[in-house]
Amino acid sequence: RNCRNVAGMIRGSDPELRDEYIVLSAHLDHVGIGKPVKKDSIYNGAWDNASGSSGILCLAEALSELPVPPKRSVIFLWCTAEEKGLLGSNYFVSNPTVDIKKIKACVNLDMVGGLFESKDYIAMGYDASNISEAVDFAGKCTGLVRDPDLTYENRYFQLSDHFSFVREGIPGIFVWGGFTPVGSDKKMEKIYLKWEKKYLHKPQDDMNQDFSDAAFLNGLKLNFLTTWYLANELDEITWNPDSHYYKKFVLKEGEAAEKE
Repeated sequence: RNCRNVAGMIRGSDPELRDEYIVLSAHLDHVGIGKPVKKDSIYNGAWDNASGSSGILCLAEALSELPVPPKRSVIFLWCTAEEKGLLGSNYFVSNPTVDIKKIKACVNLDMVGGLFESKDYIAMGYDASNISEAVDFAGKCTGLVRDPDLTYENRYFQLSDHFSFVREGIPGIFVWGGFTPVGSDKKMEKIYLKWEKKYLHKPQDDMNQDFSDAAFLNGLKLNFLTTWYLANELDEITWNPDSHYYKKFVLKEGEAAEKE
């Protein structure tokens, strides 16, 4: 069965930086039609990942309406077959539409928003590169606090489309909603875990769920501001040479041994 990636671009405004690219990625596939659950065989994928693929449309519109376009060019990439093993994003980095060496970072949107508005967020890949500066800027602008817990990074960092770029030597970030509700100091991770057990990769991940508009908006703001900063403010986007991801996936075997 044939399936395709979809890509678009806003051309950068800076004569020296416009040939460098920031990629905004999200996967547009889900599981498809499968074993019926309560007589429903259509696996809708509303949160995973219509939230991310529609979120990119929102960010594309917002970036296109800026008085001055970003200095670096921004590529909007909707990846197919993420659920089959990152096939679409792997294809893109193997068959890029621009010089792969000119792609400087990937910002990935997967399961944007959440079931409640949180006052924190999770930034997977934060310590791996100076993309952290862009994330810090986004957090400061929104008043949201980064949760440094690595539990979900260790679980999910290698499972979404930014990771195809990481393996190609391109720094990536994956910003996710946090678990501490507004007005509380107690993390409510159990709400997500309950959702995961009941809804993840099941037909019931549809629009009948009680999603939080505020959580979705916060997710869009964080990713918009992170992308804006990367496209405009950082002179150079670089790996942290002490990063586990850099050592494991970017350095060649001989270089890694020398670093050790």
